Amino acid sequence: MNEVQIRARTDWSWQGILLYLGSEESNGRMVLTSFTMATIKPGQPVDPKLMLNAKDAQVLMDDLWACGVRPTEGAGTAGSMAAQTKHLEDMRKIAMDLLRVKVLEEK
Repeated sequence: MNEVQIRARTDWSWQGILLYLGSEESNGRMVLTSFTMATIKPGQPVDPKLMLNAKDAQVLMDDLWACGVRPTEGAGTAGSMAAQTKHLEDMRKIAMDLLRVKVLEEK
């Protein structure tokens, strides 16, 4: 079996997000079609049936982002932080340019 991937896609007719779990095989595509839920007692250890490595988690995060899902809390995305940093650099340059002009005019 090849590498298993989990992907997310928006389903506008259902107004939700579909999750797909599967892999490409030499004879076609293998996909998860069902799963079983079980009741466990409080304190009973749970053996996870699905674990994602960092790369696959990033793919899922990117898919969910593309579906419109955003973090509930947080200081912002890397993109908005980069834009903010660039803006502050621009403001510093403008301020320094204005101060130099002012200093030259005062002399």
